[in-house]
Parts: sequence; C-alpha cells; structure tokens
Amino acid sequence: MKRSLFVLSLFFSISSQASWQGWSSVEGYVLEEEGDGSRFYVNMKVDGNPESDNCENGSSGWKRVYGNTEKGRYIISAVLSAHAAKQKMQLNLSGCDDWGRNVVSGIMVHD
Repeated sequence: MKRSLFVLSLFFSISSQASWQGWSSVEGYVLEEEGDGSRFYVNMKVDGNPESDNCENGSSGWKRVYGNTEKGRYIISAVLSAHAAKQKMQLNLSGCDDWGRNVVSGIMVHD
C-alpha cells in the first residue's frame, strides 16, 4: 500500500506542469483576507511567463503562496529575506488558485 501511494504521488508530481520563471526581484507582496495566512501574494518586477499554467488571472502579475502550509511559510520567509537583501529570485509556478492566479511551488534565490 505504501509503495502504491509513493508511486501515485510521484506520478502526480511528475505530471504537474510546473515551470521556472526568469530571475527577477520582488516588486511587492501582500498578505490578505484569510485569518490563517493562506493568501500571501508576491509580485515580481519582471513577470517571466505569466501564462505558464494558463491561469485565468495569471497575467495579473500576482503569484499565490499558501502561507498556511509548512512549505508556504518557508517560501514566504525566503521571499521576505530576498526582498530585504535585494537579491534576485526565480519562482516555480504550478497550478492556479481559486482566484485564477498562478501558485508558487518553489523558489531559488541568487545574489
């Protein structure tokens, strides 16, 4: 059973259409609405490929981070640290949120 769940999760992680964006710096970010911190959005100065996941509002420039997850909290921390240090970063986008915006699933930071 564990083996089949592992294979199933591996399949879904491989089949997702994640795409790394170009290097850019943060233009702005916002934490809004939900009391659990699940709506954190980041906007990059250069929007590498806004239509990468064909999200309805992907071209808005705002990318969603689910701040109510452990991974999301790490991503938010990296975004804030990179912004404070004026470092460039690269976002990995995967899927769309309920508002039709791209979802950040990974981040790389470079000085």
